[in-house]
Amino acid sequence: MELVRPTPVSPSSDEDEVASSGTDTEVDDIPGLDDIKSSLDQALSQLKTFGSFATSGRISGDISTGLSIPGIGRVAFPLIEYQAKQLVQACHQAPFGKGSQTIVDQDIRNTWELNPDQFELLNPTWPAIIDALTKTISKELGCAPEVSVKANLYKLLLYDEGAFFKRHKDTEKEPGMFATLVVCLPSEFEGGAVVTKHCGRTKVFECNSSFHHSYVSWYADVTHEVQPITSGYRIALVYNVVNNSPGHHQSATLAIEQKYQLSNTLSGWNRAASIPGMEFPEALIYQLDHQYTNDHLKFQALKGLDRVKAEYLRETCENADICFYLASMEYRKEGSAEDDSFDGIHPLDDMLEEQITLTRIIDLDGNILALDLELYDEDLIVQEGAFERDPDHEDYEGYTGNAGATATHWFHDTVMVLIPLRSREVFFKDLWPQGQVNINEWMRRLTQFVQSNPSSEFSQKDLIELSSSLVRQKPMTTQERNRNFLGKAPFEASSPELRISASVVLKDQQLFKEILSTLSATSLPVFREIGTAMAHFDPLTDSAAINALLKRVPTFHDQIQAVENVKRGFKLALEEQSPRNDALLADIQVWSQSRIKDALKTIDSVVPNDSYRLATLALQDPESVSLSSLVSLAERFESNSAFLVALANNILVAKQQKAVDQLQADITFKALLDVLAPNFRVECRKSAKRSEPGAQQGTDAVECLLVAEHVDQLLHHIVNDTDSTHLGTITGRLKSEAEVCDLIAFETFYFPLLAKFLGRLKESPDRGPTDRQIILKVLESYIQRYVQPEPPQTGDMTRSKRGCGRCADCTALDTFLLDPGLKTWRFPISSSRRAHLHQRLERTSNSHVTDHSRLEALVVTKGVSAVTVKHDEWKKRCKIARTLIRGLDRDGLRLLLGQEGYENITQLGTTQKASTTRPMPQVNQRQRPPVDVIDLT
Repeated sequence: MELVRPTPVSPSSDEDEVASSGTDTEVDDIPGLDDIKSSLDQALSQLKTFGSFATSGRISGDISTGLSIPGIGRVAFPLIEYQAKQLVQACHQAPFGKGSQTIVDQDIRNTWELNPDQFELLNPTWPAIIDALTKTISKELGCAPEVSVKANLYKLLLYDEGAFFKRHKDTEKEPGMFATLVVCLPSEFEGGAVVTKHCGRTKVFECNSSFHHSYVSWYADVTHEVQPITSGYRIALVYNVVNNSPGHHQSATLAIEQKYQLSNTLSGWNRAASIPGMEFPEALIYQLDHQYTNDHLKFQALKGLDRVKAEYLRETCENADICFYLASMEYRKEGSAEDDSFDGIHPLDDMLEEQITLTRIIDLDGNILALDLELYDEDLIVQEGAFERDPDHEDYEGYTGNAGATATHWFHDTVMVLIPLRSREVFFKDLWPQGQVNINEWMRRLTQFVQSNPSSEFSQKDLIELSSSLVRQKPMTTQERNRNFLGKAPFEASSPELRISASVVLKDQQLFKEILSTLSATSLPVFREIGTAMAHFDPLTDSAAINALLKRVPTFHDQIQAVENVKRGFKLALEEQSPRNDALLADIQVWSQSRIKDALKTIDSVVPNDSYRLATLALQDPESVSLSSLVSLAERFESNSAFLVALANNILVAKQQKAVDQLQADITFKALLDVLAPNFRVECRKSAKRSEPGAQQGTDAVECLLVAEHVDQLLHHIVNDTDSTHLGTITGRLKSEAEVCDLIAFETFYFPLLAKFLGRLKESPDRGPTDRQIILKVLESYIQRYVQPEPPQTGDMTRSKRGCGRCADCTALDTFLLDPGLKTWRFPISSSRRAHLHQRLERTSNSHVTDHSRLEALVVTKGVSAVTVKHDEWKKRCKIARTLIRGLDRDGLRLLLGQEGYENITQLGTTQKASTTRPMPQVNQRQRPPVDVIDLT
């Protein structure tokens, strides 16, 4: 086989690491690839176990099933021809599984069957007979004595003359099924031999007994066939044999010398992997005797000799620092094929392409580690002639006229994968970038195992090597991994939280430092794990790296949250320690205060949500954030009214809850108002969100930063305060801002604010005059700026000229367009002349179609005029405005504005028709300086 193999990457090593391998073996004493494979194959081939892939026998004693079938009654045995024919009438044709389908094809399977609900076994002792028989076949198949095995009834089969079932393998029909049991009932027939084949061995079973019950059983992955019945009838009960103890680790007994030889083989290989520059196989693949589905591919489900080999490899691999996994292997070869087939397989003449893939690599508990790892070298497979057998299935395409016949042969095997611990990173190197390694689940399970089993030296080495491999991997974004995979990567990128957790479990501070050095853009949860690590290690040793990491957190709010996460993780970890070192709490508190002060100094933008965080810190930890520092911050961001309003409200809330010094809260609140009032703005900014359908004109991708509820709360506090000198300033700003703010502010801020005002009338009637002025001004500004005066309407059909000015047809077209009374006109002209006019009328509101009903003509219909469009848009704005205004509290509006004022506003009475000769004035919006805010969402 000529497969291209990439240049191998030698694992890193140094003299100290070589010395730590515990051997002084010379390089010349290290066995080569062929020696390692031969020794491993020989060691495993010497392992013995009792049992076979298929077995048969006679059930002793005078027994009866008590078989009864509706419409027939009790069936007599040996089976008589009369009842056999009745049975055929009662049965249905037996299907078979092909891929994911269940089909009936009498060229493949010609058999009759009944489902279990279509017959009865009346003998009350029959279940006990089957239980005893199941124990017998369990031993004969090589199952361990402690494994619980049960046989579940599946079908009743009837083979009449000519019936057969061609070569096939059984599908696993229920969870835990690993074998099939066929109980042949007494009957006379000829032929019908059961031929079983597995791993180059063949067993043939004859079951034609007229006066005895007999059985045949085989593993589910054994290839078998039922040869044609030449005369008579064969009747049988079919059972699924199920392992009821899947969590039990089966075992076997080996001779001491076999285990010693296996240990020497693996140790020699591992020594080769520890020597710099040494040529050695980075993995070895060993084919198992049986095939296993994905659901049953795990250590405890292995059968017979497979189980024995895996058991001793598992024990020996741990001692030799060899990783031991299971995998599904697929070999595909494609080429030109002969037209003639043998047993349904077309031999290949010329090889065009071939590929070996480990499609699914798992740990011994069945957990997926990686997917679709391509092997570039068949030499990694221990057994010689691994694929010198008939393929498991074939895709064949015959002659197509221009091309000869081709076929693709598929071979499927279950294999054991052995990898020296130090070369595992190299073996998986092609899968890391594509996200094909299930690294997070792998890390989580291994970390939990090491934590629960601290005495397992191999598991600790395994976790150290895996964590170090991840440190050496170049961090990749999700987009990069998906692009490499050419789609959505199967598994998520490596979690930094899990890597840090592993360093804690391993008590490896150096590994923790290396992990910190690889982190760039970090999520907030990782800081909790950092806090946990700080509690286990020296909390100040790595503070510089952690501080640098905090500075890369993009927003002030998230920076403070990250610090809180560190403190939370630190305290929780400290509580679990015994004895608890409370002195460390003071250290982490000082560190936390220092980080928050740094964040306040470097903050370059704020949002309203930051106000709650700042107020909370000022109350709970005044050493980090003092009330006076809040005033300084407000002065830095004096133009950010949304933030200042929220901050002032949070200070008042703290005062009401008596969580802060009352006098200091009053001083801070008034100082904030001193900054806010003269600089109050109804600020709007571009938004990343799409505008809603039917949004107001001029509001696309814009949102107002102020929140009506926040402003209402602030004004309510000011009105109730004895010193309300700032009330007039802020309300004046609210009115003047209505004349210049972005139009979106009316819908999202001003109208919700007016609703709040009207709702407070009953509880605060003293606010009436102030609120009336604001409400009236806002509504008038809204009508004048958004609704605007009604544009003129006219029935004039005059439209702009569209002709070229050089031909008679265009002259006629322009004459029609300029005529104020004509809407439609026909132009009876030829197709070439029509095409010219079509071209002139493109991208206009005028429709132009060819009428073929009579003499072919171009029919031009004038479109809607710009004046009409403007008037229609005005009517839409009026409808939206009426809806918003009528959505306010009607009784409150009447109380504030009076009946006449209410009717005038709701009817948009301030609007007047514009002159038909004077253009509408443009509404100018002020130019705003940049706002010190970021996204609120």
